[in-house]
Amino acid sequence: MNRLIDPRGMDRAGVVAAAAVVGFFGNEWVARHRIRSGRRIGSARRRRADSPRVLAHHLTA
Repeated sequence: MNRLIDPRGMDRAGVVAAAAVVGFFGNEWVARHRIRSGRRIGSARRRRADSPRVLAHHLTA
């Protein structure tokens, strides 16, 4: 709550940026893994996992 009332600069902006990059690539890997797994097992959810809407959501999340 104190940070909302009395804001200050970020101390470790580099660490925050690095965590964001790691999170992005982790999400990308999981998405690709799910698509590959769905294709391999012939999952009915594959159609949804391959849809452009899911890709758009992944890129903007």
